[in-house]
Amino acid sequence: MRQLVSAVGQSRLNILAAIERVKPKKLILFMDEKIVPLTKQQILISTGIPDLDVQFFKLTDVNNIEKMNSEINEYSNGMKFSAESYVLTSAGTNALAMKLILLNNNFIKVSIYSEDNLNSVINGIHESHEFDEESVKSIHSLIIEDKTIFTPELEIELNNDEEFSSNSKSISWNADVVFEKDHFQVIYELQDETENNALNMGLLKHKAIGQSMALSGHFGKKLFQTIVLDKNNHLHKSESKYIQIRS
Repeated sequence: MRQLVSAVGQSRLNILAAIERVKPKKLILFMDEKIVPLTKQQILISTGIPDLDVQFFKLTDVNNIEKMNSEINEYSNGMKFSAESYVLTSAGTNALAMKLILLNNNFIKVSIYSEDNLNSVINGIHESHEFDEESVKSIHSLIIEDKTIFTPELEIELNNDEEFSSNSKSISWNADVVFEKDHFQVIYELQDETENNALNMGLLKHKAIGQSMALSGHFGKKLFQTIVLDKNNHLHKSESKYIQIRS
């Protein structure tokens, strides 16, 4: 039976890419119980594989290396890995990923890296991955509507009734969310009634960065990219996102 072993981190895009590449019959996931939950139902819906056998193993604290190692050793007792057992090397913390690699000397390693979109590598062979919007939303329990980003644990209103004050003049902005291949772009732009000057652009970037930090703190750095667009079509992009945007 083809197996895929992986840690679960904040961003679940690496797992989606690895599942698409490996096409496992069984998925074995190790997850810190303190991070945003991931369920079997989310995985089945987002991958479109209704008969995928999914096993979760909860860890108390992946930052406590000794405790993490002990829990994984206990869980792995009796585990049998087939000749077609794969391990995802790029998910979760470095210590957790390394511990899982060491569970089996014969694991086939899967790594994920990013350029214009996600790419997987197995035995030196590279493949690119793109996902539909609903799959990405499902695996992150994500709802986007009325310029608001929702999960069971988070709500970020991109446009609201509050306005910055600059020299006693209000500024207003608009934010749109656009899906691109495997991630979302959050595009901020000053509204027409607001003067496009350096001060107002600075205030808008400050607002955008604050919301970007909240999103990356919850989802990791691969799911959302922040873009601030001024009226001269100059792009001010977040450096934390792997997608490269050219002006």
